[in-house]
Amino acid sequence: MGLNATINPEISNDEFQIAISRISADPRVRTILEIGASSGEGSTAGLAQGMKRNPSKPQLYAIELSKPRFQKLVALYRKRPDIHCFNVASVTASETLSEPEVISFYEAQKNTLPFFQHFDHTDLLGWLRDTNAYISDNNATTGGIEKIKLQTGIEVFDFVLIDGGPFTGKSELEKTYGAKFIALDDIFDIKNFDNHRELLGDPSYDLVVFSKNLRNGFSIFERKN
Repeated sequence: MGLNATINPEISNDEFQIAISRISADPRVRTILEIGASSGEGSTAGLAQGMKRNPSKPQLYAIELSKPRFQKLVALYRKRPDIHCFNVASVTASETLSEPEVISFYEAQKNTLPFFQHFDHTDLLGWLRDTNAYISDNNATTGGIEKIKLQTGIEVFDFVLIDGGPFTGKSELEKTYGAKFIALDDIFDIKNFDNHRELLGDPSYDLVVFSKNLRNGFSIFERKN
């Protein structure tokens, strides 16, 4: 389908949406970064619902690369001044996984991840090339996370949801490490597999929500005091 099309929400009326809605209502959460907002009917809807219950009146910064999905996102939340939408790529080209890195990941995990029962390295490389071509063809702004930080003066977000492209998750975590809450979708595919393991091994974070059965799994971590 590709980035030129809109898609149905994946995080919708499930335990992940419920969890991120609950966290976005936490008074300790004042700033939220959502990477991969899509058309706004999935994870963004969960965040938006929780924000209404949050006495700290948090601000949401939502990133979506696809122009058609971004247009729907903006239209859906045009009356919510607490939701700020950005049609950008989250990181730069040099911060995106390279083709050798993609192949290396596939070779290391092809016998362990169920995801790779349906796709092989040629599929992954095709998606990577399509994404890079979309960014180039549309003259998309890159380095979106850093630009949002610069624009807002936010150094560390309170709550970060990483659910963007398959090949940028590692850099996205590096740029948002230290958040009070970090939510990862697709932890059993290339997007967030390494991120999930890294946070599991970090003594400064606790795993507070986890599922291996919903789609390709998800996890939410909370930073200790």
